[in-house]
Amino acid sequence: MEKCKVLLTAEEASRSFFAGKRSAWSLLQDAKCKRLPSVRLGNRVFFEVNSMNEFIDQQLANSIATKAIEINGIRKID
Repeated sequence: MEKCKVLLTAEEASRSFFAGKRSAWSLLQDAKCKRLPSVRLGNRVFFEVNSMNEFIDQQLANSIATKAIEINGIRKID
């Protein structure tokens, strides 16, 4: 038996994940451009809670990870 997926509207996702600091409109634009994971049902767009949590965790990990290369004693960080 599969678990139920918890879907949020753009307004609910804005409040839940971004404490209202990102507008619902901007979340919908990001979903349209495939920058945020979303589900489209008819003409409505929803955000699945676990997918959003995974996406945010991945973005945090990517922002922390840096590659340091040393060339002739000079350290370059990518």
